[in-house]
Amino acid sequence: MKHLIAIFLASTAFAGTFAILPTGSMHPAISAKGALVSYEPCAFAQVKAGDIILFKRPGFSHGFAFSVVCHRVVKVVKFASGDTALVTKGDNNSSKYPGYVCAEDFVGVVTSIRNN
Repeated sequence: MKHLIAIFLASTAFAGTFAILPTGSMHPAISAKGALVSYEPCAFAQVKAGDIILFKRPGFSHGFAFSVVCHRVVKVVKFASGDTALVTKGDNNSSKYPGYVCAEDFVGVVTSIRNN
């Protein structure tokens, strides 16, 4: 699946670290061979275009109730209602991720990437 990167909580003592399964959607920033990324939670309102973020994608995936996607924010959308949402895209994908990322699904901003 080129359009998303499924990631799992790594078995480690370091909170905020995920292991990324190789899909290639964020190549070359994140290796198509897999990587470890560290993230930090932050206020949703602080996220800006260009940030690489993690967000939950509902749906049963690999034994979990949701999967986590790692993509770059390409646009911050502010609606007339006052709500904010994010438009994301994998660097190596030809199209944007379908739908918006809302505050409830936001996990955090990637702070470091360790490629394999």
